[in-house]
Amino acid sequence: MTVPPADPAPQGSPAPRDDTGRTPIAEAVATMLDGGPGLLLPRERDGEVRPVPAAAHDPAGTGRAAPGLVLFTSGSTGAPKGVALSREALIASARATEDLLSGPGRWHLCLPHNHIAGLQVVLRALLAGTPPTVATPAPASIPLSSRMT
Repeated sequence: MTVPPADPAPQGSPAPRDDTGRTPIAEAVATMLDGGPGLLLPRERDGEVRPVPAAAHDPAGTGRAAPGLVLFTSGSTGAPKGVALSREALIASARATEDLLSGPGRWHLCLPHNHIAGLQVVLRALLAGTPPTVATPAPASIPLSSRMT
């Protein structure tokens, strides 16, 4: 899958970009979609997205396919648990959203990418052929009431 360069970063954008203009998360998701290693999302918002270790998903050697994504539940009812999703399930979800919205769209990432909702924004954008634009957080010095107008 060829991923086009991202839109120019908004002024003050926190998302670093490589020399092609892509954010690291978009690059990791594109690699995963191309059959590269699955992604292990961090529990923390500012944590690093890492590849799923090659043998970690099948220590018994059953031959099952590696997950496309491993993320953690919120832990609202106990300790957070890892949840594995296949590439096919992630793509099916993105395509279902595309069908519901009557076609691909332009996507704006304003959610943390370490949660499924944020990661799916990145995935939908890449499948639509246009990397997402990335939200720039408002400085803490701006009152909340001013940010909501």
